[in-house]
Formats: sequence, structure tokens, C-alpha cells
Amino acid sequence: MADPKKKKKPHTALKIFLGLLLVIIVGLAALAFWQRDNISAFIKAQNTSSEDIASEIADSKAVVQKEIEKYNIPIQRDFTLEEEEAIRKGTMTVEEAVSRLMSPAEAQDAAEAEAQNDGGSDGNNGGTDAAAAPDEAPAQPELTPEQQIVAKYLTEMYSLKAYYIGQLGVVENDLKAQYKAANGNIKNSAAIAKVVQSNMGRIINMETECDGKVYAVLDNMRNELLAIGADTSIVDVAEDSYINEKSLRKSYYLSLYN
Repeated sequence: MADPKKKKKPHTALKIFLGLLLVIIVGLAALAFWQRDNISAFIKAQNTSSEDIASEIADSKAVVQKEIEKYNIPIQRDFTLEEEEAIRKGTMTVEEAVSRLMSPAEAQDAAEAEAQNDGGSDGNNGGTDAAAAPDEAPAQPELTPEQQIVAKYLTEMYSLKAYYIGQLGVVENDLKAQYKAANGNIKNSAAIAKVVQSNMGRIINMETECDGKVYAVLDNMRNELLAIGADTSIVDVAEDSYINEKSLRKSYYLSLYN
């Protein structure tokens, strides 16, 4: 009679093999899904001009803008593509970018001009302070709970957006430095691909981290709005815009190098 212990070994080995195979399949499926998004962005970049892609990004922002206007909150809009480029290139900080969303450009210019004028006068204008009071902006009405929730989480979302656009610029500059150190100023597609491939894990991790934080903000906003019985359409619009713009932005950056 055959030893029963020997019969179990093939089954055990098969289970281990199948388990490893399952892990590999799941991993490849996840990578394929991530790559599918990037392949779509690449194809769009090859077949669409940067101007047309920028127009699509603007259209996506307009949808969010229309939804934000319903709330009459301090944060009034999304970043423009020009502002996003300034963030990516490092010429605008996250704080500067987010502050621009809080008021129209005209109001910001007036505030800067007023600050410059105040800088030229020390403490000898005791009478002019009282005269300037009527020109001060009126106090804003207190926000409703719904407005507070939407304003809070949209501000968080756009702060994250600015931060990661800035980080994308950091990675881009780092990759350029790596390529130049290895290849100088000679342009070689295979060498570029090698540098990108060696940093793929870093790029994927950054995107995954960004997705996690953005979706956490959206979930918190949705839950708090539901808790007070408020409409959650703004959450759906913001989520759709995030997904759409992320793909379009990849295509836009790729199109710049065509």
C-alpha cells in the first residue's frame, strides 16, 4: 500500500503553485489596468494636439466651476492650466496657488496694491485709518454647515492637487538629470525609456498615494454631507473631474514632447 504522506506532496506542491500563479495573475492584472490608462493617454497624445487636449481640460474644469458656483463659498474655482504649469515648473508654491482660488484676480491685485501702499506709510496716519475703514470689504456672511463642508474639502482636494502636480515636476526634473548624467545631451529613445522604466515604481507609488488621499477627501465630504441630509452632487462632479483630468493631463504632458 502506498504511503499516504507521499500522496499529499503533489497536492501540496500544486496548491503552492496555484497560489503563486494567482498572485502573479492579480499583480499583472493590476499592472495592466494601470498601463491601460497610460496607454490610452499615450495614444491620445499621439493623435491630439496639446491645444485640443488643453481645451478638453478647460471643459472639464468648467463643469466643476458650474457646480462650485452653486455654493457661494470662499473657494471659487479650480486652477487654470497655466497655474498648474506654474506649479509643475516650481514657479508657484502650493500656498500661492490655493490662495488664488479664494478670490478673483482683481481682488487679489487690489489687496497687493493696498499692501504696497501701506508699506510706504509708517505710523503717522492716525486720521487716515478711520477714513479708510468705509473702503474695507464687508464682512462675509457666516457659512451654512453645507457650505462649510464643501469649502473645507474642496480646499483640501485642491491643495493635494497642487502638491502632487508640484511633485510631478520634481520627478520630471530628476529624470532629466538622471538621463543627462548618463547620456549627456544626446537624445535616444531607448535611453529615455530605460530611465523612465527604472523610476516606474516611484511614479506608480506617487500616483497611488495621490489617489488614496483624494478619495479619502471625497469620501469624507460625501459622508459629512449625507450626515446633514445635504445633496452630494458636488462629490460626484469632483470625482469625475479628478479621473478625467488626470488622464487628460497625462496626454497633455506627453503631447508636449511629441
